[in-house]
Amino acid sequence: MPVSVEDKLAIHELMAKYIWAVDVDCTEKQFFELFTSDAVMSSPVTGESVGETGLRNFRNAFLERRGKLQLRHFITNHVVDGNRDVATLRAYFMILQTRIDLPVPERKTEIRFCGTYDCELRKQSGTWKIHRRHVEIDTHS
Repeated sequence: MPVSVEDKLAIHELMAKYIWAVDVDCTEKQFFELFTSDAVMSSPVTGESVGETGLRNFRNAFLERRGKLQLRHFITNHVVDGNRDVATLRAYFMILQTRIDLPVPERKTEIRFCGTYDCELRKQSGTWKIHRRHVEIDTHS
């Protein structure tokens, strides 16, 4: 059975929660709830993060920049495919960055980089979770 419209909406919401968690805030528990326990995230920027330890290290790295650098991820052109319990998501993304440790008149927002997300998602106990998130970068400044 193909992924339903309701599942596609839930997957979009999952990715939005992931982006808010990375860019703005969430508890460690809320962050872990977005992923399967054996999740793998890979990126040419952050390397590979595997399982709970990897996710914790990934989260700690973005917490360290808070108060200095504000990132804003934008995800678009979602393509979701799969069945009732396993789905793939491909999407474009762009990340903007602003140095917020500078006085407001000196702050400038710039494009950090753009690329694609290639994700595998799994439905566990009725909830979609990120099992694998791979990033490809188009530009890197």
